[in-house]
Amino acid sequence: MLVYLLSILSLSFAQTTQPPLQNLFTISASQSVTFRSTLAQVQISIRVEVDLDPTNPKSTPDSCATDAQNGAATRSAAVVAILQNPTYNVSTLETASVSLQALNNWNSGSSVFYGYAATNSISFRVPIDETGTLLSALLNAGATSIDSTTFVADDETIEAAAHLALRQAAVKAADRALITLNAIGQTALHYHNIDTDVSCPGGNPVPLPFATGGAMAAMTMATPMPVLGDEQSCTATVSLTIDIGTGRFIKPTNRLP
Repeated sequence: MLVYLLSILSLSFAQTTQPPLQNLFTISASQSVTFRSTLAQVQISIRVEVDLDPTNPKSTPDSCATDAQNGAATRSAAVVAILQNPTYNVSTLETASVSLQALNNWNSGSSVFYGYAATNSISFRVPIDETGTLLSALLNAGATSIDSTTFVADDETIEAAAHLALRQAAVKAADRALITLNAIGQTALHYHNIDTDVSCPGGNPVPLPFATGGAMAAMTMATPMPVLGDEQSCTATVSLTIDIGTGRFIKPTNRLP
């Protein structure tokens, strides 16, 4: 008799501790917010090439390497001095790469040495409205190529756009959920889960139409080239998983377009 009563009590306890049945469905919404880029991420190079002079007995491979490095150092110092000038609002100034390369010609399948090239690449950020004037000054000071230009935005602009996109996506998802529930005669008990995702991609490389290499070594820019930033966007996606209780069953992954 005692064993029978304990079995009944154990069964009753097991039944009452089972979690209540949940009917869940998920609905998502996305929203994009555009903003203007505010900064130009630029990489420039200073390249100095010194060729071996067969008519000069003092011209040797070692002297070519030394002269190329010294020439690149002199030009780089002039370029960096401009970048560090408080007239320009330059940030994240850093050396991207330094190289010394032997120059060879291929003739009848064999390599013939003819000189050395020293290259110093520098990257930095500058407000877009200052970019054209600064690039003109850098080319006149000794920069020989503009390798890449990427338009980006400052952190405050990106963060504001991300927050606005997230708020608008959340409102849109909640509105869709309310419309759907009203249409099928259901009432939301509570949000079972909320997932969010925000994507704010950086700028894409935008090549500027400047000459490169030796053609630019003797080039000066009297008139700054106008540089205009592009439009970018942050996209937020909010997914709401809603518990509608034990009423009519809703497919858990129901999504509106």
